[in-house]
Amino acid sequence: MIKPVLFSVFGKRYAWRTVLAAPLAFFIGHAYAQSAPTPPPPGAPPAIDVTQHLLGNWGGLLDELDAKGIDPSLSYLSETAANVSGGMRTGADYADQRAFGLNIDWDKLAGLTGFQTKTLFVNRAGRAVGSDYVGDGLYNENEIQGGAGDVAIHLAFVYGIETLFGGKVVVSAGRLSEGLFFNSSPIYCNFLNFALCPAARALTGGSANAFTMSPANVWGGVVKIKPGSDIYVTAGAFEAGGRDGGRSGFDWNTDKDTGVTIPLELGWEPSGGEHPGHVKGGLYYTTANATDVLEDVNGNAAILTGLPPKVRSSHLAEWAAADVTLLKHGKGQLTAFADYVHTDGDISSFNDLAFFGLEDGGLFESRPDDSFGVQFTYGHQSRQLEHLQEIIAAESAAVGGPAVYPQSNEYVLEAQYDAHVFNGVDLQPDVQYVMRPNATSQYGNAVVLSLRIILQL
Repeated sequence: MIKPVLFSVFGKRYAWRTVLAAPLAFFIGHAYAQSAPTPPPPGAPPAIDVTQHLLGNWGGLLDELDAKGIDPSLSYLSETAANVSGGMRTGADYADQRAFGLNIDWDKLAGLTGFQTKTLFVNRAGRAVGSDYVGDGLYNENEIQGGAGDVAIHLAFVYGIETLFGGKVVVSAGRLSEGLFFNSSPIYCNFLNFALCPAARALTGGSANAFTMSPANVWGGVVKIKPGSDIYVTAGAFEAGGRDGGRSGFDWNTDKDTGVTIPLELGWEPSGGEHPGHVKGGLYYTTANATDVLEDVNGNAAILTGLPPKVRSSHLAEWAAADVTLLKHGKGQLTAFADYVHTDGDISSFNDLAFFGLEDGGLFESRPDDSFGVQFTYGHQSRQLEHLQEIIAAESAAVGGPAVYPQSNEYVLEAQYDAHVFNGVDLQPDVQYVMRPNATSQYGNAVVLSLRIILQL
């Protein structure tokens, strides 16, 4: 099976990209061979933090590459999740990811001032415990599952970054996703529930490919401007409604695009004082086509009339988020965070999503690299969707069909502890209490126990 899968990624369809990549690969290799790393001053610490790598400094190779502006990464992440009570049935699933990243500082490598590139390839496997056992198709409890097309190599993103005017303007463009830049935080992916990571699920799951997240990728560009030391504004433009990179992440055709998504975010990120943090609010407007959840072309319930659904050509979604350091202790700190998202329930199964919680790094003085977190998620589904399902339920009851459970609200309480057990090795036990799985009363509240393993080679 390996050969056919590899051919599906790198076969004739992508041969021209290989031809175009060859000169770039030659240029990188030539620049690397011709440049000499600048020796560190006597007594200087190594550039690479070996405590974050299982294989240490790769025999000195990481320091040598870093001096030339080349930063490779190899990682493995697994999530084993078991529904032990409630839900659809008890049982466990396993999902994992292998990832190779390559960040290049072209100023160091080739003298291109302020220019960098970021690339990430992933390979994923496994199943979703939410749909298999919990009965939850909305907020899967092992977030790493899916999205990579079930191929050997999937391109998550590749884009360039240009920093201008001393860091006051940063421009990013290429194959990327909105979730890398908007309504995101590194705190969110410390948790295993898919409602949070890497951006709020209501944004990424609700609007005809209008707001994407890695490993999906689209053509797009982002400009971040920092007029003052603490204030920023970020705006972007992305293709919408199209292929999102396809199964392999290399399908960059735009023939299925139906519009453009324009996100905008304003933020305040005070870095000084006792309580640094971030406060931000944003929205996106998209012209992408989306079918109405309930109505037909005449504004009636399409399921009753049999007419085609209404097609809406534009819509909005909004968000607000914040995090603040409540307490500093030793090398660690206690941080509170919150996020709220509202989407258009006429075209999305999602309507409102909110989560908030606490994250504490270095909770124990003897274990400064450990962290602990707890979060609570509230999700409210589209009222239009609920109305549609109520009609289906009434029709089913009238003919003696199977029961239908309209979706409304779901709640998740989650706690996790990340133990840094060795250089580049973290073990993260996690527990989730899922109330009203899939936002219905069909199944009882579920308890999901999980273990995440993170290896940074």
